[in-house]
Amino acid sequence: MVSVCMPVRNGMPYIQQAIESVINQTYQNWELIICDNGSTDESLTVARDLAAKNSHKNIRVIPYTEVCGMAENWNRTMEQATGKYIKVLPCDDNLRPDCLQLQAEALEKHSNCGLALSGKTIIDATGRMFFSRIAFADQEINYVIHGRKCLTAYGKNLFGEPGGGLFKRELVSLVGAYDGSFKYYTDIEFWFRIMKQAPARFIAQPLYEFRIHGNGTTRRSRDLFTAEYIRFLELYAGDFHLSNLRKRWLVLGARFTGWARSMVINYLLARGHRQSIAKS
Repeated sequence: MVSVCMPVRNGMPYIQQAIESVINQTYQNWELIICDNGSTDESLTVARDLAAKNSHKNIRVIPYTEVCGMAENWNRTMEQATGKYIKVLPCDDNLRPDCLQLQAEALEKHSNCGLALSGKTIIDATGRMFFSRIAFADQEINYVIHGRKCLTAYGKNLFGEPGGGLFKRELVSLVGAYDGSFKYYTDIEFWFRIMKQAPARFIAQPLYEFRIHGNGTTRRSRDLFTAEYIRFLELYAGDFHLSNLRKRWLVLGARFTGWARSMVINYLLARGHRQSIAKS
């Protein structure tokens, strides 16, 4: 029923926890597809060991020696999926135990929806929780209303990261795969294309854990963040009839969002580091 697609590129030391978060799901009608993107650490060994120890589970580990970009590895992992629904789970994030159950049930119950989204919990490198964020109530969300809210949120991703979504595999043939020309907005741009085809169901619970750490894309430059938002805005602004004045105001707000985002991430990482030192 559910294909969990885990793209990997040097996922140590987080990959074991990510894989175990799938194995320990209350919902068990899943396959886990792990595509290693030429890792130079022990990620592939850890994945193979866990697959062997859980041989009664449907876990496939596929090694690639040809290194590709982030989105390209997401896409080739999805190409291996056979389930009715797909979840792309980065190897440094985790699922809460009831994530697949609640999201699969939501899509089965609300068959007009093509995507299930949820709230999230932000964690640090050690798995320590910082805070949870829930953008919407339990409801159906659509492109016209909620897509506009997300696009005009000054660069904020109200829909969430890949690990927070479960979508119908059949939609990929209609909307296409992840666009590798985006680095920050890879996930949200994909959600927009899906929601133009079918509404989503939002579950107002933090069903996945999004990890911030020193090696993540969350620490890339503010200039790239703003540049991608401008491109994203231009790509979809016409759907919502945004004026040029409104677009200029949104870009200014996004510049502040990028600055604030960087400051918050650096603060959380520094706080986590200090707490780790204190405990040791």
